[in-house]
Amino acid sequence: MIYSIKDGKYSGDNTLSTAWGAAFIAGAAERGYECACYPDTETPDFHARWVKTPADSKDNAAGEDGIAIALTLAELKGFKAQQVENATAGFDAERKDSGMTFKSSLGFTVDGDARSRDNLAGLINIGVEPVAFRDHDNGDHQLTLDNLRLLLKEAQMNGAMLYQQKWALQKAIGEAKSLKALKAIEIVFKMADFTEVKNGN
Repeated sequence: MIYSIKDGKYSGDNTLSTAWGAAFIAGAAERGYECACYPDTETPDFHARWVKTPADSKDNAAGEDGIAIALTLAELKGFKAQQVENATAGFDAERKDSGMTFKSSLGFTVDGDARSRDNLAGLINIGVEPVAFRDHDNGDHQLTLDNLRLLLKEAQMNGAMLYQQKWALQKAIGEAKSLKALKAIEIVFKMADFTEVKNGN
């Protein structure tokens, strides 16, 4: 992760939102450096350093300007919570999210983002069948209106299940009592597989 002093931009997710983060960036600016380099980490000691140019950041060993900042459990929880937000940013905020798919009970993988749900609703409203439909893997299908209604329902269910997973992660992070418990929380989202339901698994 690199913060550009000149451009005021991050090379990735903005995790330097606390006071110590602002002070770290200010220290780099005061030294006349181009950027601040720091890892995405959740260890008790947050090792970071100032670097003169982005190219220098490839050397991960802390050099003469290396510093270590101890993070509290509350700050680490903030880190983890932000990672959850970053992972779910595309669910509805972005019309197209290529990672938001599900396995339909019809036997193929379908895009389930907001734009795809709107497209399904539009095809249903048009009311003409059979309908040419292309799945996530570019497979073509001839579907009935009932098929489309099923896909839309499954897409909506997939979205609801993703939010339930998000809320469960947020709850687990908030209730973590130790660093060990916090590190054990994996930020992983499982897309729905309706073929499992169909097969009774």
